[in-house]
Amino acid sequence: MTRKKAKASTDTGEIAERSMKFFMSSIRDPQKVVHCGRCLYGALLLSTADPERPIDTPEKSPTSIRKNLEFWNLLLSFLVTPRTDEEVDRILTSFSQCSCHLTDPNISQYHRAAQLAEAGSMNRTWMEYYAPPSEKSKYSTARCAFVIKGFTVLYSGLKEGGIKSVAKDTTRTWPGTPADLMPFGPDELVKTMLQWYRFAPDPIVVQLITRILHTARHTLIPSLYKYRLAHSFVDYARNIFDLTVVELQKPRPASDKAYLTATTANLMRYHYILQGVLDFLNEVLNELPCDCIADIILGCETKFMQLCSLIVYLSSDPCMVNHEANEKAIDSFTRHGFSLYRLFHMHLPPRPDIPLHPDIVKLDEKIFPPTLRQNCPEDCLALDWNLPQGRSVYSVQVSQLDTKRRQELPTLQPLPCRLATAWRDEKYPHKRVCRAIRSLVNAAGGPGLFWHTSDSPPIPMEIPTDLPFIAFEPYILENWKKVGISEDHKDMVLVYDWSKYIEGTRNVPNGSTWTEGFPDYEDALARVTVPLG
Repeated sequence: MTRKKAKASTDTGEIAERSMKFFMSSIRDPQKVVHCGRCLYGALLLSTADPERPIDTPEKSPTSIRKNLEFWNLLLSFLVTPRTDEEVDRILTSFSQCSCHLTDPNISQYHRAAQLAEAGSMNRTWMEYYAPPSEKSKYSTARCAFVIKGFTVLYSGLKEGGIKSVAKDTTRTWPGTPADLMPFGPDELVKTMLQWYRFAPDPIVVQLITRILHTARHTLIPSLYKYRLAHSFVDYARNIFDLTVVELQKPRPASDKAYLTATTANLMRYHYILQGVLDFLNEVLNELPCDCIADIILGCETKFMQLCSLIVYLSSDPCMVNHEANEKAIDSFTRHGFSLYRLFHMHLPPRPDIPLHPDIVKLDEKIFPPTLRQNCPEDCLALDWNLPQGRSVYSVQVSQLDTKRRQELPTLQPLPCRLATAWRDEKYPHKRVCRAIRSLVNAAGGPGLFWHTSDSPPIPMEIPTDLPFIAFEPYILENWKKVGISEDHKDMVLVYDWSKYIEGTRNVPNGSTWTEGFPDYEDALARVTVPLG
C-alpha cells in the first residue's frame, strides 16, 4: 500500500503560534530590526488571527492573544521606545528594504499575507496617494504600513481589554496596570506618539493615546497638557477637513475609474479623521471632570467647537450622501459643539458672536432656554449638566479613587474622611453637601427625575436622553414648591455656596479667558454653506 506524502500543516492555530514566536523575536530589540516591514506586518497579522476565521479577516483578537501580556507589552514597547527623529527615519527605511530569506516557506508566507492586507492599513488615510511626488517614498506602504498596523492592533487590544479585578488563579488580560501602557513614563509616551504622528500621520495614533487616557487618566493628563497634543490634533483635523472640501470642489474626472478612486480616497480619509476626533472628544468631554477637560484642551477649545460646527455643516452637503458618518455621529458632534460653547462660557460678553450650525444653536436654546436661565442659577444647571448620569460628584471621585487603588499607584493614601470612624464627623463639610444634594433630589421626586432610570417619567423625543432634567424641570419645581423649598432654603444655599467655593479650587473655566479660534473660520464656513461639487 502506497503511503501518502506528509503535507505541511495549514492549521490556523499552529500558524498563529509559530508567527507569534517569530514576530516577538523580531522586535525584541527595538533599535535593531532584522526583517522588513512587510515581513513583520504579515507575522503580526497571522499572530492575531482567530482560528475560527480566515487569517486575512481578523476582527477581534482571540482569547489566547488577549491574555498574552508579553506580546502586548513587547509590541507597545517597540513602538513607544524613545528615539530621535533620525532613528525613527532609519527604522522606517529599514522597513522598506527587504533582505529577508524568501526561500524560507514561513517568511514567504508572512510576505504573502501582508501583500494581501497592507493596502487596507494605508487606505485609512491614503497618505501615499496624496503625498506630493517628492515625498511619496516618505509615506510609502513599505515604510509605514507595519507602523499603522501595530497601532491598530494595540488600539483594538486595549479597547477589548482593560484593567479588571482579578480573582485568585484567574489569568489577566492586557493591560494589567496603567504602568503597562507607559513603559517609559507618560512624558515619553506623549512625545513618541506625536513623533509617530509626524512620520505616519494616521489618526489611529491619537485614538490609541485616547484609549490609554481612558485607563491612565490623571497620570497622563499633565503630559497631554505639557506637549499640547490636543492643539496639534485639532490643527491636523482641520487641515484634513479643508483638503476634503477642496477635493469635493474639483471637477469630476473624465475616467470613471479615476473618479471612483478619487472619491473613495477623499471620503475614507475624511471618515477616519472624523472617527479619531469623535473618539477624542467622547473621551475628554464625556468621561473627564471639568477641570481635566480644561487641562487638556484649554487654548484650543474654540477651534474644536468651530471644527464641530464645520463637520455638521459638511454632513448635509449632497456630495456627502455616500459618506459613512451616521446620524448618531453627527449628533455627537452637535452635542460636543454645544458642550464646548457652554463649558468655556463662549456665550458671555465680551466674546464676539461665533456663527455656529443651526443644530448647535437649537440645542443650546433647548437646554438653556430664557425661562430656565431666569428661574435657576446657571451654575446649578451647569453642575447638574456635567454630572455623570445617576452619580453624585463625590461618588465619581470615590470611583476614581478606588480605580487608582486597584491599579496600585504608589502615591495614593486613603482619605481621612473615608475612614470607617469618620462618617459622623462634621468637620468634613462635603459630607453635609452630599446630604443636602440627596435631600434636594429626593424632594424633587427622586433620582429618576434627574437621571434616566427605570422609574423616571417619559422623556420627550426632542430632549437628549442624557439631559432629562431639562424635560423634568416643571416637575422638579412643582415638587420643591409643595415641600416649601425655595431659593433661600438652607440646603439650596449650602449647595450653591459649596459650588462657588470649589469653583476657586479647581481649574474649571470661569469665563475670564478667551481663546481665539481658527482665523479663517468664517471663510471656511462660507465654503460649506453652499452646495459643493
